Amino acid sequence: MDTQETLETLAPILEEAAPVEVAGESDKEKVTTEAKEQEVPEPPTPRIPKKRAPRPSPIAIHPPPIADHKFWSDMLMTKRELDREAGRSRYANVVKC
Repeated sequence: MDTQETLETLAPILEEAAPVEVAGESDKEKVTTEAKEQEVPEPPTPRIPKKRAPRPSPIAIHPPPIADHKFWSDMLMTKRELDREAGRSRYANVVKC
C-alpha cells in the first residue's frame, strides 16, 4: 500500500507542474513554420500529349511465287541469243587477218 499511496500523492504534483519550455525548441519550431509558409509549391506543369505518326495499314502477306522452270529457261535462252547478236554487231567491222 505504500507504493499506491506514493503514486497517488505524486500524480497530482506532476499534473500541477508547469511544462518547462526549452528556448531552442520553440525557436526551431518557429523557423520551420516560417520556412513552410515561405515555400510555395509550384503547380504541376500541364502534360502535353505527343503527336504520334499514323500507323501504317497492315500489309497482307502473300505466299511466295512458285518458280516456273520453263519460263526461266526460256528467258535465259533469249538473253544468250541477244548477247550473241550484240557481240556479232560490235565486232562486225573488224577485219580478220
